[in-house]
Amino acid sequence: MHQRLYEAKEIHQILDEIPLVNEKQLQHWQWISNYYMCSLGDVYRASLPSAFLLESETIIYKNEHFFR
Repeated sequence: MHQRLYEAKEIHQILDEIPLVNEKQLQHWQWISNYYMCSLGDVYRASLPSAFLLESETIIYKNEHFFR
């Protein structure tokens, strides 16, 4: 069983009436992903302006064994 690091939040509102990406773009991105042997997420991040990208939260852990 997988351990979840976060609790997914509910969707409260859909902001865009029209999707940012159409079916033809998704098919092309899938082809790019297969051709260059990279994840679809990598193609997605490279294809859209950074303002449209959703990023996950950063988790920082304290390293008790680190010495100055």
